[in-house]
Formats: sequence, C-alpha cells, structure tokens
Amino acid sequence: SITNILIFILLGVSLYFGYTMFLSGDDDDSDTDDDVIAQGEKTKEYTRAEVAKHHTEKDCWVIIDDRVFDLTDMLQKGRHPGGLEPVIEKAGGDCTKGFHGPQHPKNAFQVYLQYQIGVLPASERSKYFTEEQVANNEALKVHAQRKTSSKWKNYTGVFDVTKLAKANQKKDLGSLSSTELNPAFVGYLAEPMSHRDVRTHDQRDDAYVIVKGNVYNVTHFNHPGGEVIFERLGEDNTSSFELAGHRASVLEKVAPKYFVGPLADN
Repeated sequence: SITNILIFILLGVSLYFGYTMFLSGDDDDSDTDDDVIAQGEKTKEYTRAEVAKHHTEKDCWVIIDDRVFDLTDMLQKGRHPGGLEPVIEKAGGDCTKGFHGPQHPKNAFQVYLQYQIGVLPASERSKYFTEEQVANNEALKVHAQRKTSSKWKNYTGVFDVTKLAKANQKKDLGSLSSTELNPAFVGYLAEPMSHRDVRTHDQRDDAYVIVKGNVYNVTHFNHPGGEVIFERLGEDNTSSFELAGHRASVLEKVAPKYFVGPLADN
C-alpha cells in the first residue's frame, strides 16, 4: 500500500541521516562523554589510586565502565550470586572486562547502579591499546589477568609502569598483587573479538557494534542522531555506514575513541 511505501522511505531516510550524524556529528571535541558517564548526583571523581585503597571484603570498591562502585554493602549482605571470591579478587581495581561476561544477566549493570558513588576523572578513563602502541611506548606493559572461574575469560590489561611505586618498579608485573597493580592500570589490550562475543554486548548500557572489521563500544557515545545507533547492537553495521557515504578519513578520526579491537575470524 502507499502507506507502507511511505513508512519504508521515511525509515530509510532516518537511518541514512542517523548514521551520517554518527561520524560527522562527533568531529567537535566539545561533545564529551561526561554527561553520559556521570549521571545524576554521583559525579564525584575518584582516581584509580584512591579506588585501589578499598580492596577488602569490608571495604570494597571497583571500577566498571569508568564508574566507581562501593560494593561493601552488597558483599556484607551476601547479595552477589557468584560469592565473594570473584569480587574480592578485583577489589580496588577495574573489572569492566570481567563484569561484561556470560556470568551476568543483561540487567546486571542497571542493578549495580544503586552502588555507584562516583566516576573516574577524564584523564584516567580506560582505553584500548593496540600491540603497536604498547611496543612503541616504554612506559606501557601488558599483563594477562587470570581467570576467576570457568565462566570468566582471560584478558590482558595494560599498565603504565611509571605510575608504580618506586619499590615495585624493579619487580615483574606478575609478582605484584592486584592492590599494587591497580593504580597503574590504564586500559586493555585491543585483542580480536569473535562475532559471537560481540553479540553478548547488545544492550543500551553495554553496546558494541562492528564497522569495517573492527569492534566499537558505543555505550557512552553521545549520538547526535538520537537512538538510531543502538538499533543493531552486537551486529555488523558496515553496510549502513557505507550506504551513508562516509569517508574513510572521518572513520579514522572519530572511531579510535570507541575502538575495542579487531573482529576475529569466525
């Protein structure tokens, strides 16, 4: 019918302009993630070094998606279904990678927001580093984090060794405790991610997309076109970007801010 044709045309136009704005609209660096990351009154900033001081069962802070959470009450009341060990092992540190895994239901992040007490300062928010970037920076070192259970996957953290205390600088990273390592944590190694794993990040508060063979975390992306970018989460959005006629130079300029890693061969 004519009505259906008009709806189809309007939908196509909306997608076209929405994806066009995804890249071209973010060229202005004045558009930050602060409004998305620091919502409501929980905007107090805590450094990674400050969070690292709270690393026990009776005083447990963690970092998830650049937000700071005080999980002490949750642990004291036995509200973590996975028990104490997985949380205590990452107490005082960044557990973003471990949190977004198959062991947690889709609504887990929303449940945790009640324990949020603040955010990291912009200069300390986690990044994804390529192997080349690490190799070209003598201050950066990688360290594989061990599994906490069969459901938790290994991941590789990147640490700025210049941020370690002088007494620790002569040690191998593997010999340092989590408490000693946490203040030096700066991000994760951009490792290949399977399409299957990308599909597990398909919620508005845990949003990954694939574009031209790379995986991007758009959870905190302040999209000028509204929610259109979140319509195909966990999927390959390359065709939509190409149909919008984006230049490769625009993608190279904007996308690194949200880069997670390359898509692994399936």
